[in-house]
Amino acid sequence: MCAFAARSHSSGRVGPPLDPSGLDPARFDPTRLDPTRLDPTRYDPVAQGLAYGHPALMVVALGLVFFALRIGLAMRRRRQRGVGKLKGELARHMALARPAVLLVAVGLVSGPASALWLRGWTPLQTLHGWLALAAAGLLLSAGLVGHRLSRGETRAVELHGRLGVLAVLVAGLAAFAGFVLLP
Repeated sequence: MCAFAARSHSSGRVGPPLDPSGLDPARFDPTRLDPTRLDPTRYDPVAQGLAYGHPALMVVALGLVFFALRIGLAMRRRRQRGVGKLKGELARHMALARPAVLLVAVGLVSGPASALWLRGWTPLQTLHGWLALAAAGLLLSAGLVGHRLSRGETRAVELHGRLGVLAVLVAGLAAFAGFVLLP
């Protein structure tokens, strides 16, 4: 008799040995493992469509953030070389960055709302949630410093740039971690 069978029968239990997964066939409840109970988007097409709203919004936001970062880094390179700004470069940077920060703020609310009401999950129980929270905090901080820069209230250009770069890096990690959560 194998060690597994001896162990399962030595407890005094009568019947076939437990299967290798450790589930007792007599006490197995298939509804506990039913994915439709865990995630309504598996069977409800409306919930599934709505669940794609947050990821779609964040793809747009990340695109805007990326292009704003690209322009910001170009301005930084010109400033470090002592070359003047290109005409309209700052305006383009701000025209992309402002809606990006707004969309990230909306995403910060829509992600946990989607998890709770559409998916039946507890918000912020995933690596994606915590990375997204950190990325949003960094990006909102970069936006606040940028707003103060545009009004002449500060000269913290380097802080603004570093916050922006760090926010994009963490947002990229959050996006990568979110792929496994797609409906």
